Order: sequence, then structure tokens, then C-alpha cells
Amino acid sequence: MHTASIKSSAECTSRRLLLWMILFAAFAQEKVLLSATDDEGHQESASVSFVEMHAPLNAPTVSAIGIRGAVMNAVPEPTSILVLIDTSASQVGAIKNRSLDAFEGLIETARRTDQFMVGSIDVDCIAMSETFESPESPSFQQSRENFEKRVPLGSTDIVGGLRTALALFADLKGPRSIVYIGDGPGLFAVDTDEFRETLEMLRASQISFSAIGIGSQVNWPCLAAIANQTGGMLMVPDETVSAKDAGARIGRAAVETITWVTNIDIQSDIPDVKLRSLPAMIPPLRSDRDAVILIEGIADATGVTQITLSTNSIDEEAAEVVVIVPEETASEENAYLSELARNAAATDGLFLPTLGRVGLERARQAIHSEAAALAALAIQAQASGETTQALQLAEASLRRDPDNVEARLLRSVAQKKETTEREETDSMTPKANDSSPDIDEVASMRKVRSEQFEQETAIRLRDARRIMATDPVKSKDDLKELLSEIGTSD
Repeated sequence: MHTASIKSSAECTSRRLLLWMILFAAFAQEKVLLSATDDEGHQESASVSFVEMHAPLNAPTVSAIGIRGAVMNAVPEPTSILVLIDTSASQVGAIKNRSLDAFEGLIETARRTDQFMVGSIDVDCIAMSETFESPESPSFQQSRENFEKRVPLGSTDIVGGLRTALALFADLKGPRSIVYIGDGPGLFAVDTDEFRETLEMLRASQISFSAIGIGSQVNWPCLAAIANQTGGMLMVPDETVSAKDAGARIGRAAVETITWVTNIDIQSDIPDVKLRSLPAMIPPLRSDRDAVILIEGIADATGVTQITLSTNSIDEEAAEVVVIVPEETASEENAYLSELARNAAATDGLFLPTLGRVGLERARQAIHSEAAALAALAIQAQASGETTQALQLAEASLRRDPDNVEARLLRSVAQKKETTEREETDSMTPKANDSSPDIDEVASMRKVRSEQFEQETAIRLRDARRIMATDPVKSKDDLKELLSEIGTSD
């Protein structure tokens, strides 16, 4: 048996790719768990709930593995909960009322053994009381009144706010949790290095983060990424779930037992294989949703047979959790996994919002939606007579979704047209006696430009889609400009 050991403290690069188009995931649906057996006396407190795999040509195989913690029979310990309610400029009128409804739902269903503190968060994080109190105490009631007097102002500094919040837990023992109510930070308001450091601080203190997304434009991918890395949950109320009900559900989730993971060791039956896990900081384990790990291997397979997780939770001795990974056959239906891993690689999966199996499915839907948009751009390019660009866009679409019919048809047409044009050009070009190094260099440069063109197009497409809800005119203008550039590019 060969082992590829991947440290959760592996250093990530500082560049953040645009992953926040992926939708949030709510509570994971119940799954039939596979049993995890171990003959060496390790703790059997987790199991693999699903495995998906994609094996692209000439690229690393990617597996998505869901791991779920064991159901705990004991009642969760009393928990200290900091409720951070967003008071930025966007939280006014009906939106503020919905936030207060969510807060009421959380407090009304709170256990008597838990203690709470209320804080506001915008450009600063300000506690409304000096200590954590029972919701029935006079001082807690006063803190609620103090909060309701706050005037919404500025933007949301989620990173700075969480760092301030950490200090409020300084003298507390036992389980601790943050519940955030609001729409999150602006789409481009988070620095990668600061975000990583803040998550590391939350994990080191073993403080979980859960959120109730309320606002006209909730940055759920950011909230989901924080919850994913800290063992929390996320809900965004809609027509099927009221804000008050969401508050009650998140309140219950915030006190559930969490198993904190400090290191992962992945065993493979492939000799000397180098494996990489995304995210590099392995998510904590819960019994009510899966922790999703993406594993990159060699070109043909990962060969993963067993995963050993080192855990070290509050009031528990350090332990090893061993799970057996069942064999899985790669499928083209899982092509989205390769694109998801590709987008997440630059930051070691720091911004992955894959909360459970449902979160992974939302990622699939988002990537397939991007594939459809790229196919539409390819059709526009083909109609403009830009065969090369049309082919590049069709290939990019099919890499995300091999079953996209429009992209497949367009690729076939574009390939035939490109072949015909090349043959006509070759018939009129005198044959050289030897291959010219200059020709090879030109071909290499064309390949580089092609890859840059595809990446830039995908990023600009995501940008346009991201601002569609708030600024549809600008989004439309950006798409027109993109189509124009495709039509005039070399």
C-alpha cells in the first residue's frame, strides 16, 4: 500500500479565481452511508457517503468524495453563540424586518443551556452586550433593544468582523459558534490572504460559522465557503422557507457536534502516486451533511482506497478516523468535477462553497449553465465567420458539459470547415523541404493565445452574469462588447 500524505496546512497561492458564481447549498439530504470498518483499533466515527469520478484525457483524474460523521447519541453540549446581524446600508426596510424575523426564530427555539451575545456587523463588528447571557435575561433583552436602534450604514467587512468576533470568545470554554444574518460582503470585497488567515483563526479556535442569507443579492458563495471550512451550515430563505423558520433551523444546526480535522492521509493502490486534496484545509465533519473533498490524481486514476483523518476537537483527545473508499468508475457525466478543481486549484480550494452533496450538485448546475453560455457565444462566433474562435468556445463548453448538444454540433461543423480551409490553403502553399522552426514557434504561440482567449472569455462571461441582477444594462453592454471582440479577434 502506498501513501500520499497531504497536509491540511499546505500553503495556498494568493490568487483568487472567480468561483463565487456557484450557488449556495442548504442542508444535505439524507444518504445511505457505507460502513467503515477497521481492524487496527482506529475510531470508527465517519463513513464515505458517495464517490464521483472524472478521468479526462491528458489531465489528472478528479474524484469527489463525501465523508459524513457518525450520528452522536449524546445531547450536544451547552454552546456559546454569537449572533452577528448585518447592519450595512443594504439592510433596510423589509430586509431588516426579515433579519429580525430570523433572529426571533433562532432565539425562540434556543435551548436553555445555551448562552448568547448579539452583535452588529458592517464596517465594524460591535457587541451589544459585555457578556454571553441567557436569552431570558434582562441584559440580553437590553442588547436586543440596543441593536434595533442601530442605523444601517456602509458595507460589510466580513473578514474584519469575524476577527473582532473571535476576541469576544476569548475567555469561554466549550463549543462556540457564530451565526451570521445578512447578505454577506460585496462580490469583490474579500482579499484572498486575509480570508485564508481568518479561516485558519476560526479553525484554530474551533469556532463554527453558520449563516442565514437575507438580502436582495446574497453573496451565498462566500458565506458557504466560510461555513464549509468551519463545519457550519447555510440557509437562504425563499418562498418555501420563511426567515423565522430558517432562523430556527440554523439555530439547531449551530449547536450540533462537530469533529475538527487537522490532517488527511490518503492511501492509494497506485505506486508513488501524487495526490492533491481540495480544499487543502479539510472541512470538519458533521453527521447531518457531507464534508466534500476533491482529490486530483494521475491521468488515469486516483486509486484511492482509504482515507485517514486526524481529529482534535474540544474536550476530546486527538484521534484518527479511518474511512474505506469504495471503488468507483469514472464517468463523463462528472466532467464538471475537473472544471471545478481547475477553478479551485489556484487557491487550494479556499473558496469552494460545496456544502454537502447538495452543494456539489449546485456546482454541477452552475458549471453546466456556464457551458450553455459558452455554446451560445460559439454560435455567435460561427455566425460571424470566426471558425477558430467558435471551435475554441465549443471545446470550452464541452469540457464543462460533454452532453451539450449545441456545442457538439457546432464543434463538428467548425472542425469540418477548418479542415476544408486548411486543405485549400495548403494546396496553394509551396511545400518546404524541411520543417521550419519558425512554423513550430508560430504554432506554439497560437496554442498559448487560444488558451488565453478561452480563459479570458470564461472570466468575462462570469463577470457579466454576476452583475446581471444588479446592473442588467451594464451586463448586456459587456456581453455585446465580448461578442464584438470575438468577431474581430485574430
